[in-house]
Amino acid sequence: MDPIDGYVVYSLLQNSGPDAMLSDEISEYRKIVSVKVGGYHSSDPLDLGMTLWTTSHWRETTPEDTAWSKSLTKSAVKCLRKYLNA
Repeated sequence: MDPIDGYVVYSLLQNSGPDAMLSDEISEYRKIVSVKVGGYHSSDPLDLGMTLWTTSHWRETTPEDTAWSKSLTKSAVKCLRKYLNA
């Protein structure tokens, strides 16, 4: 969750004012998030809950790039279904 949270928080800060200069950091987090999203799997209910909360509440934080949250939501829902059916 840390890279996802970092990506969201830095994006919020960048969008909050004209002086925010976090594009390099956001770019680095975007790379990390894209890797994490591609291989996301969890059986931890806290991780699943926080992932779903973050992706649903902060999706619009990065309107130029919502694919990460949509993909991560799908993966987390699959994992949650497996967890609930276990």
